[in-house]
Amino acid sequence: MLLVSPLFEDERFAISIIRILLSLALVAAVYAISQKRRDLILGGIIAAPSVIGRWMPAYETSVLVFVGVTAATTLFLGFVAYMIISEVARLRTVTFDTIFGAGCGYLLIGGIWAFIYSMINVMAHPGFVFTNVPIVPATADLVQQSQLIPLFYFSFITLTSTGFGDILPLVPAAKAFAVAEAIIGQFYVAILVARLVSLQIVSSQSNGDTGSSD
Repeated sequence: MLLVSPLFEDERFAISIIRILLSLALVAAVYAISQKRRDLILGGIIAAPSVIGRWMPAYETSVLVFVGVTAATTLFLGFVAYMIISEVARLRTVTFDTIFGAGCGYLLIGGIWAFIYSMINVMAHPGFVFTNVPIVPATADLVQQSQLIPLFYFSFITLTSTGFGDILPLVPAAKAFAVAEAIIGQFYVAILVARLVSLQIVSSQSNGDTGSSD
């Protein structure tokens, strides 16, 4: 979704495709974190408003419904990110699952902030300055006005501190969240990579000592 959607951001059907993919991803995420029955129930309760509300007609016309559904999506993605990152932090060995989990947590953080930015862009309209992005028509619905696809791009550019400058936060809330995301992105990589490297070193030393004693 992240790689293909920007290629079709000018097309109206892209929004429908994203809605379908996102709904499927949310359902898959509930299954992915359901190691315990409690997590399955809690995840399902949090995800339900996001999955169902996204297909309500009022989602495109009512600011209250749009913000509520987007906030529910943000909350659920935050819950999934917490479950994955906390599991990675508890592991004592580095495996492919550990690495994939760390990468998944990083992508989820970018997604969470993208939805936060889309809420800000609707509530403070306009909350961002867009260059090289098609102007949203006056008759556009709230999904189009949210500019979710360009804001996904902006979110990951901010998370990685690349900063091309083609999308700029305009209102104070957007600027505050952009700063927070840039800080989190740097600390996440620095701390998690350091932990994975240290675990790998400890694991290699333990294997070496075991081999020597044998």
